[in-house]
Amino acid sequence: MTFQYDLFLSYARKDKKSVHALARRLKKDGLRVWLDDWIIEPGAPISLEIQRGVENARTLVMCMSPAYFDSQWGKLEHHSMLFRDPTNAERRFIPLLIRDCQPPDIIAQFARIDWREGSDAEYQRLLAACRPKPEKPETETPTETPSAPDSQIDQARMILKGHDEAIGCVAVTPDGRTVVSGSSDNTLRVWELETGRLRATLEGHTEPVTGVAVTPDGQRVISSAWGETLRVWELETGRCIAKLDGIGSLNWGLALSGDGRTVVSGSTNNTLGVWDLETGRLTQQLEGHTDHVRGVAIARDASMAVSGLMDNTLRIWDPVTGQCRHVLEGHTGGVDGVALTPDARTIVSGSRDSTLKVWDVATGQCRATFEGHTGPVYRVAITPDGQRVVSASHDKTVKVWELATGRCLATLREHTNAVLGLAITPDGKQVISGSSDETLRVWDLPTPDVTTETAGSARYTNAKVVLVGESGVGKTGLALRLCQDRWEATESTHGMEVERLELPSSMMGTALRAFAHPTDFAHPTGVDDLEREVWLWDFAGQPDYRLIHQLYMDDTALGLLVFDPQDDNPFESIGYWDKALGTASEREPAKLLVAGRCDRGGITISHNRFQEYVRKQGFAGFLTTGAKTGEGCETLKTAIAQHIPWDACPGPPPPGCSRPSRTPSFGSRRAMRPWRASPNCASACSLPCPRKISTRPSCGRWWDLCRARAWCKCWGSGISPCSSRNGSTATPPLWCAWPGSTPTRWGWCRSSGCWRGSWITRTWHA
Repeated sequence: MTFQYDLFLSYARKDKKSVHALARRLKKDGLRVWLDDWIIEPGAPISLEIQRGVENARTLVMCMSPAYFDSQWGKLEHHSMLFRDPTNAERRFIPLLIRDCQPPDIIAQFARIDWREGSDAEYQRLLAACRPKPEKPETETPTETPSAPDSQIDQARMILKGHDEAIGCVAVTPDGRTVVSGSSDNTLRVWELETGRLRATLEGHTEPVTGVAVTPDGQRVISSAWGETLRVWELETGRCIAKLDGIGSLNWGLALSGDGRTVVSGSTNNTLGVWDLETGRLTQQLEGHTDHVRGVAIARDASMAVSGLMDNTLRIWDPVTGQCRHVLEGHTGGVDGVALTPDARTIVSGSRDSTLKVWDVATGQCRATFEGHTGPVYRVAITPDGQRVVSASHDKTVKVWELATGRCLATLREHTNAVLGLAITPDGKQVISGSSDETLRVWDLPTPDVTTETAGSARYTNAKVVLVGESGVGKTGLALRLCQDRWEATESTHGMEVERLELPSSMMGTALRAFAHPTDFAHPTGVDDLEREVWLWDFAGQPDYRLIHQLYMDDTALGLLVFDPQDDNPFESIGYWDKALGTASEREPAKLLVAGRCDRGGITISHNRFQEYVRKQGFAGFLTTGAKTGEGCETLKTAIAQHIPWDACPGPPPPGCSRPSRTPSFGSRRAMRPWRASPNCASACSLPCPRKISTRPSCGRWWDLCRARAWCKCWGSGISPCSSRNGSTATPPLWCAWPGSTPTRWGWCRSSGCWRGSWITRTWHA
């Protein structure tokens, strides 16, 4: 992994003087240091700048002091560091003690550097820990079933080298003989497809090139770039013959109609520009978007244009009248890739939520979701016959899909960095991909009857079952008994642990046999080949973990609320966890009330009282267990099997896409990472107090802070944004107050990097 900064300094404002002196010393010794006062320019969005810094830093140095740990922000921040990389391996953090203080247990377990005296020996330790280590050759581990060794379809036919930076866009001439690529090196390059020879370099742009298209006669090239007008080039001579003015902002991609007369281009000023190529005149500026326009497509007859936005939606436009026909909602991440089938009846979109979605143009309804990529999908393209879809992703792969069935036909894996550009030849036989690895690759496209994916690959889904309750009620012992059929004395869990729970199919009963997940795809072998797994999440019960756990309770299928049977009034704690589950999940999960440690003593409250509570609160049942003796545990496993709502679990990946590999995850036990329908956070802004908000105007500045597809939850009696000491809107959690006023509410905002488990992190604290 490549990082822009060697370290990110996180500190309390009271410690500014000493931290800034340390930063200057580290910088002098050659380290690339992210420090707020050095990086964030006046007028820049503070929260997004900090998020970018955290995501692009190899090491986060936590400057520990009483001021750091006294704030709500500090508490949530050091938890978020651990959850970003629980093993503290690839993305590291280093506790740096700068003033006397007592770190929380979760931090105290990590080796720290003592900077209270500022000794040279401790400085050398810090310097060595922050210096980048020599990189080993990267070895990719495929996440899917390897293709057959005798197949050549998943190997690039040709590699084209010449650009000096990432290649973000690709186009092919109508005769299929020439490729044009646009790059962050500010140039377009023209290649001979048959031989791979570089024919010409088109220079003139002064910013990265973001879009390219070729006219139907093959004589002109249109390109877009950041912060500039669109340019029209004569392909034969490489001369710029026209500039298209009008949008006045950063341009993101473009599309050209089939007759070569209409050009559309998206922009960071939330508009879609429409030009008449013959006259060079801007004919429409389509407004009404609520965020940057990143993906664009236009019908062959120019009767319809489609825009993909960073607010997770698509919009269908009439480019003549400027009317918006439909707003398509369903993605949980920004939409970068958009493509139309040749008959203009179907749209395919690629999103930062790592999925593709198929939309019906007439109704605006989502017909299908393709899952299989493990990173944001930046580009999509459709073959001329309208039968196959090709997608390019941050996960360094290109995937080929059968549109009618959603079947993954091939995964092309040779790129060594994110794949940003795609183009399909007019005969539909080849695809050209452009990547951040500065190369283009030419691939043969498989047909539905020739696939590199294993024909019998498993279809898979899983159910998330969570163990929640106060610390010390026996959740960890119960998890060991359920998953491993053993018992041992355990200490309280820190964070969470996830482990596979084996449930024999005989336990599934009617629920399993009747399960058939809703899908538009027909699978040749029916639903019986769908593999189901159950994953048991054991959440720590300590109060310090409660806020962050609510971010990991989403997609819960079944909640096991565990309480101490000797507690004279367990209903208060049960009520808290019941509410937490309901708040964190988009749909109310099924719930079982479980008494733990009954082998250590009886229940102090009558069964009738519990049964009445179960009935009123909507629990599916009440059970008593003892992990040490195994009492009631088999009954509980049966109840789990019977009450998992499989129809509410993540749908199976499309046929041909295999289940994920099993890798260690979250905790000390040997656990395996469960597959999720969408690795991104939900893009929504909501309040647990009576009003739910889902529109930008209601969320106000909160939406701006979370515009990078964040999940924002605000606690309090109102929805006013939090404010920082300097009067600007701040990233929570932070006590919300203008200078001199009384704090009234607080919250948090999860960043665009949440699909990797990271958080926005501030560098100062209230």
